[in-house]
Amino acid sequence: MKLLSFVFTLFVLGSLVFAPLFDSQVATAESISPKTMKLNALSELQSLEIDNKKDQKRIAKAENHLEKSLMDKFWEDDYSLNFLGKKVFTHEKKAIKELSKVKSVDISHISTSLVNADMVLAQLAIDQIPSDSNNKKIIKKLNKAIEEMDKAQKDFDKNKLDKSVDHYKKAWKIAFMGEDVDVIEIDSASLDYSNDGVTDYYVQLEYTGNNKKPVIIGYKIQDECVDLGPKDPSDIGGDTFDDAAMKMGVSTISKSEWLIDDMVVWNDWFEKKNNDENKMVDLVYSPVRKLPHFEELGGDNVIQEGERKSSFDHSASISKLGGQSGWEGFMYFNAPSGDYLLWTVHPAGGIDECDRLAALGVPITIP
Repeated sequence: MKLLSFVFTLFVLGSLVFAPLFDSQVATAESISPKTMKLNALSELQSLEIDNKKDQKRIAKAENHLEKSLMDKFWEDDYSLNFLGKKVFTHEKKAIKELSKVKSVDISHISTSLVNADMVLAQLAIDQIPSDSNNKKIIKKLNKAIEEMDKAQKDFDKNKLDKSVDHYKKAWKIAFMGEDVDVIEIDSASLDYSNDGVTDYYVQLEYTGNNKKPVIIGYKIQDECVDLGPKDPSDIGGDTFDDAAMKMGVSTISKSEWLIDDMVVWNDWFEKKNNDENKMVDLVYSPVRKLPHFEELGGDNVIQEGERKSSFDHSASISKLGGQSGWEGFMYFNAPSGDYLLWTVHPAGGIDECDRLAALGVPITIP
């Protein structure tokens, strides 16, 4: 059984309008968007009349997850997700698992439609990758995303729908954000990039209630995550000011646009004029909706030292990182009222573990 296949057409004003072909019939944009497909599935579930109490509870749980997946904060428009979009796949998978337990009525077609919607979301993201590029990184990115799409189809053919969604989630993330980009979902996070049970990256977010310094973000980062040196696991580096670097950026959540104007990021080190003329961090910026690459764009390195103090301090042992050596520091963030992602952007390019981390986004709301 094959999932839905589709082609694209270019309309006036230079904007891409995606028109999937389902079963050889051209549907209108309103009827075939991934979000509409999910809304239709939810509507059908809500209209079911089932006497079995257990199945009622299972369907109610599935409806709850679907409603969460449809929250506006995850979507750019009816066809595409924003930087928080991976949660759509997470909730979709949970909904499908609940629906798979329903026995009193056949609703397998609803689960299939949900997987189809996720396939479309992933494929649309992939189709934004230039297929004619000679850039090795872009080619690698495209191949990895396609590989995940193939895995998703194989799991779908085996009726492993939840596993299929997992692969579409990976394909979407690779295409839209990059394989080695993370967004935390809570006010504090302990991230293990070595898969050894030890934290490599710790983030703590605090809302102060102070209008001038409304948000403080604390970071504890293992050396490898900010390594500028050789991309070799036997020579990690990143443990000196000359061999470590990290930049900052700010984006919207709703439209994934990069911002500079009225975005203020700083700490005590940058606030001193002798250290920085602007008294704040110059942010990375991209004119298009993509993650800035460390080497390609501007912005200050926030790991710097002065005569008496450094912006981030290096420690031989950090308890939050399981005793690993690394960097500790904090940033203030202020901006007009709204929802943002504050990014740390890293050298990346390593072959494994935290040396591959390209960027980490922290969702922040300024009241």
